[in-house]
Amino acid sequence: MKYINRVILAMAVAALGLAAILTSGPSVAPAATSTTLPAFGHVVIVIGENTDYSSSVGGMTYLDSLANTYGLATNYHADTHPSIGNYFMLTTGQIITNDDSQTPSSLGLSTSQDNIAYEVQKAGKTWKDYEESTNGCGALNSGSYIVRHDPLVYFPNINTESANFVCMSQFSSDVSAGTLPNLSWLSPNGCDDAHDCSLSTFDGFLSHYLTPLLASKYFQPGGDGLLIVVFDENSGTSGNQVEWVGVSPHSFPAFQSSVSYAHENTLRTMAQGLGASFSGLGAAATAAPMSDFFNVSAGSVSLSPTSLSFGNVAVGTTSAAKSLTLTNSTASAASLSIGITGTNASEFSQTHTCGSSLAAGSSCTISVTFKPTTASAAVATLNTGVTGVTAALTGTGVTAGASLSPTSLTFPSTTVGATSAAQTSTLTNTGGLALTINGVAISSNYADTNTCGSSLAVGAKCTISVTFKPTTSGTLTGQLTVTTTPAVSGLTISLNGTGVASNTPTASLSPTSLTFPSTAVGTASAAQSVTLKNVSTASMSISSIGATTPFGQTNSCGTSLAAGASCTISVTFKPTATGSVTGKLSITDNATGSPQTVSLAGTGVSATGPVSLSPSSLTFASTTVGSTSATQTVTLSSLKSSAVSPGIAISGTNPGDFAQTNNCGTSLAAGAKCTISVTFKPTATGTRTATLTSTAATQAVSLSGTGAAPSTVSLSPSPLTFASLTVGTTSAVEISTLTNKSGSSITFSNFSISGTNASDFAFGGLGTCGGTLANGGTCTVSIKFTPSATGTRTAQVNIPDNIGTQTLPLSGTGASSTTGSVSLSPSPLLFPSQTVGTTSAVEFSTLTNKTGSAITFSNFSISGTNASNFAFGGLGTCGGTLANGGTCTISIKFTPSATGTRTAQVNIPNSLGTQTLPLSGTGK
Repeated sequence: MKYINRVILAMAVAALGLAAILTSGPSVAPAATSTTLPAFGHVVIVIGENTDYSSSVGGMTYLDSLANTYGLATNYHADTHPSIGNYFMLTTGQIITNDDSQTPSSLGLSTSQDNIAYEVQKAGKTWKDYEESTNGCGALNSGSYIVRHDPLVYFPNINTESANFVCMSQFSSDVSAGTLPNLSWLSPNGCDDAHDCSLSTFDGFLSHYLTPLLASKYFQPGGDGLLIVVFDENSGTSGNQVEWVGVSPHSFPAFQSSVSYAHENTLRTMAQGLGASFSGLGAAATAAPMSDFFNVSAGSVSLSPTSLSFGNVAVGTTSAAKSLTLTNSTASAASLSIGITGTNASEFSQTHTCGSSLAAGSSCTISVTFKPTTASAAVATLNTGVTGVTAALTGTGVTAGASLSPTSLTFPSTTVGATSAAQTSTLTNTGGLALTINGVAISSNYADTNTCGSSLAVGAKCTISVTFKPTTSGTLTGQLTVTTTPAVSGLTISLNGTGVASNTPTASLSPTSLTFPSTAVGTASAAQSVTLKNVSTASMSISSIGATTPFGQTNSCGTSLAAGASCTISVTFKPTATGSVTGKLSITDNATGSPQTVSLAGTGVSATGPVSLSPSSLTFASTTVGSTSATQTVTLSSLKSSAVSPGIAISGTNPGDFAQTNNCGTSLAAGAKCTISVTFKPTATGTRTATLTSTAATQAVSLSGTGAAPSTVSLSPSPLTFASLTVGTTSAVEISTLTNKSGSSITFSNFSISGTNASDFAFGGLGTCGGTLANGGTCTVSIKFTPSATGTRTAQVNIPDNIGTQTLPLSGTGASSTTGSVSLSPSPLLFPSQTVGTTSAVEFSTLTNKTGSAITFSNFSISGTNASNFAFGGLGTCGGTLANGGTCTISIKFTPSATGTRTAQVNIPNSLGTQTLPLSGTGK
């Protein structure tokens, strides 16, 4: 129905144009022309093939309607034969070749070859080549893509701009969305340009794509559009005369020009009208523009700017006013009706000096304010009452918010008058407004330092460090409270500690519980260790250390433990019967809270037990065909009394869609376990299944997943891989950019993280994806990594939308907690707000080695989302070797390249592992 309506509209336009010609005749240009042109903001050109002027004029219903209504060149001649030379004249002002067999690779033009798209790009403007029947593009009518009819692909200085070469269907989307580039080059296939099919086919192509174009804002009164329809050459007669039709809001009505024109005049008109240089465009440099077709002095009613963005504004408060200028450059008064409409019109207000009519040649001011009622994005439109003269209004209502993590700190027993090691909590600005930090209040017996400064930007974090210094013995509780403007309630941390008399020793145990793997009856497990430490200043006497049956222990503790010293207790499990067993390791001493205990647990199994696979099934999330899912794991456990051969394989309906790696080797020892890692990479859409088997096990693991059709919604980088990080510490935030090239807007549902180690990953709070993402738009997903155990940790982000579900695989490595005895303070290193392009003062973090031995450093590096914004300050002292108990410093400086939060991390590899120092700063 829409197409029929367009055809009827085109016929009506043609009838009106024809009636005008019949009653008054066309206006005809004089022999001489001016070199002045209107400023064209949007030029569209489409080229027909091999048609005489006498055949197309009067022979194409839709094109005739345009010629009769707007402008027709009656003395226009192509430059050469065959086609390719004319296409080069229309783009370069030169007949580069007349060999139609030349392709971009065979012709091999230089990167210095000037052309219209290159000049438009140099002028800071945009262009696109809309193609039919190539690179997977569809077509209005079936036909072949003819490369010599698409000249822009020949130029190496622009043909690498892949985003500028798009399908013809995108032209309709760009017209509808009002997002046309400054230059639109339409390249129909060989049928739709009349090379291989009839003129009526070409006429239908023009009607289909140009009817919506001419109804758009670009071609309404006050618009800045220019449409050119021209034929490349004729059949070889009549001096190569061809039809040229020009359409613009600036066109003289029903105009015909008898001035002699050729393709170089068209090229000059396009370049000059777009404000691009034409001095290097061959014959176009001296050719006259086709000025006689256009009324340069017609003027328009315009609004400047054409959009207002109020940014973030607190809910319930009124923004500062922003102004627009409405100008009438026409020769008559313009009637006005100024108001605001749209989804959130009630949240915007306007006042103006314009009245109900704006005199010719005058201007007036419109002031707009924004007062959000909810914490969400708001959009509306300012209307002037003049067709096409509007301004887009946007703003976001925000509220203040913040969080502390953790919200409680418990300190070990501490001698009266002594100061404990610091514990930290992170304050994060989770709202949409910058926070002023008014103060941090803390109870007696506790003290704090912080990196928060006087303000905290949106999304920024700072660290509060708390120490415990008891003034008396016994349980001592307290509270830390942060106050802000705007006020955020609930910013408190509960504090707990126990003071002990200076002559009473204090002991600590780590860990406080041990769980042993399933162990064959009568067989001793591998030992697990417990560390006993005297954390006081007094010597500690040890009376006894013992473990309940069937657990056993050996230790290096002796009968006393000096102040600050530690010793190791090794515990083993040797079950006497099958089933679960619990027990206790007890240390009797003269320390507070004696005896200290460690909970013990294990399971006894039959010495001739089975080999098992667990779990019994793995189900993978929907995964795009050709993409690899996050890893899931299966455990192979042997309860036999002798070694077995694992013999792991994947079989079944779709075995090629699944893959496995394992650490089982060729022989699995008695009572041992190994891990099988499985991934899913579908080769087709729909449900895909297979079976994982082991020749040593009696049961199998069923594998299943769903292959999803490839989407034009992409994530980069993908997967998101984090650097090795100490267990229990949190990485800098990493960013992946999601791009929508699906051809339409997409709407997101709730994002989630799933997979084997989902709890080790969390959203970083800096992502911008949410709600709706326009076609061609981008947004970001931010993730942070806190490993809970050593080794490879994997998961995936699930991003459901109305097209399907995208997945972002996540991977990171947990480093041994033994590296935890190498510490950094402060960590993270936070920089105050810094003007973009300027460099901060150098900030320091102190690295302390308490490992018990010297450590040797390798090359330090900086990585992460905004690594280039941070650099070593040149004042650090770490390098080579650091003795046990020694300290050295790392110096960093910050040069933001853009506004907003900027993050990275310092990587500090050494002989014990790799420490990381998160970095954060805000560009302003």
